[in-house]
Amino acid sequence: MEKLNISNLNYYLLILLPITIITGPALTELTVILLSAMFLYLFIIDKDKSKYNLTLIYLFIFLYLYLNISSIFSSDWYQTFSHTLIYFRYIFFTLAIYLLLLNNENFLKYFTIIFLLVYFFVIFDALIQYFTGYNIFLFALTNNRLSGVFRDELILGSYLAKFFPFVLSLYLYIFYKKNIRFDKFLIFLIFILSFLLTFLSGERSAFILIIISQFLFIFFIFKINFLKLFFIFFILVSTIFVFLLFDNTLKQRMIDHTFNQVFYKVHQDENVVCNDDVKDCYYKFRLYSISHQGHIQSSLKMFLDKPIIGQGVKMFRIKCNEEKFISNAGCSTHPHNIFFQILAELGIIGVFFYLIFYVYIFGKFFKNYILYKKNHSNLIIFQNGLFVFFIINLFPFLPAGDIFNNYNSIKIYLPLGFLIYTLYKEKNEYIR
Repeated sequence: MEKLNISNLNYYLLILLPITIITGPALTELTVILLSAMFLYLFIIDKDKSKYNLTLIYLFIFLYLYLNISSIFSSDWYQTFSHTLIYFRYIFFTLAIYLLLLNNENFLKYFTIIFLLVYFFVIFDALIQYFTGYNIFLFALTNNRLSGVFRDELILGSYLAKFFPFVLSLYLYIFYKKNIRFDKFLIFLIFILSFLLTFLSGERSAFILIIISQFLFIFFIFKINFLKLFFIFFILVSTIFVFLLFDNTLKQRMIDHTFNQVFYKVHQDENVVCNDDVKDCYYKFRLYSISHQGHIQSSLKMFLDKPIIGQGVKMFRIKCNEEKFISNAGCSTHPHNIFFQILAELGIIGVFFYLIFYVYIFGKFFKNYILYKKNHSNLIIFQNGLFVFFIINLFPFLPAGDIFNNYNSIKIYLPLGFLIYTLYKEKNEYIR
């Protein structure tokens, strides 16, 4: 009875997780800790340990051990160790999700409903804020940009772009029926509104990610014909054009400001500053903004200083003030790029773990795509959608948040539990 009660509590905690994600890190962190602790208890009393023999889990256990060992060599070992020591909670959190699905998949329906409702709530709340200046909680625009339920944090676009593949995958797995018009309409609505609100948020990196994510879904999962693809493309482009036509602030940020960052004027004489009156200036291309370039330069200097094990978790924010690492962009809490953060803080060994994980995910995705490309079962669709989720959230070429903070860790470890379960189900029950 005790085991049953704890399991039921875990179900409720996980079902409520989509709500806690949009409320801030405190409730989300508490949920992760409780789920981890209760999983550990259930694992100890579980006599059958064979179902926990999983490649990805071993990989993350080795990563966890490395994080703690490397913290010893950090210049501020206490600061680093205080973060790495409690990092195991995400491993147990992943296993808790896997175990819950293994014991009772029925709760996934309620989890999907809650996540869909929360996701659409975030979208419509942001639409209200866009047209009125305030959302339903009377939160105003932040620096003339959409923030919605996230108040002064400009992460609305990031939330929509990065959770889009997860939400859509859940819906396709639990509810999707090919011949029902409502399903097709709802999928179309998720596509259009996610795309539109990500664009209206003014988050350019998030906008690129939503484009990549939706392209991957269309190409690998839906496999729609050219005519339908052209229709979707026409709708999206037309919608963007209309908003740019009537919203000059949005146009300046998404078009003008982006162009000026990507293409900037220089003169052959480095001492000459290009302006409208200066001749013989030409455009040069740069992938990142000046500030992002500065942070990347700092991270590279840190890597070269300690190339094997890196500076230690959360040390970028401390080291970037040192003279030998400082850049013209000043200091920041992280390099704003996942790959360069791992390079600076965890060194070559950390990058090795990152690449192994990436190769594993890509390998599984393309293996299943080749083996089951004619199999349009909801399980395979769900699995492929989860792979898209990982690709988007661990995309190495665009600015991103701190990979070790609560919000970004959730986006990695939450779908991992679902992925492990689908691989288990594919191997043992579903695919023959």
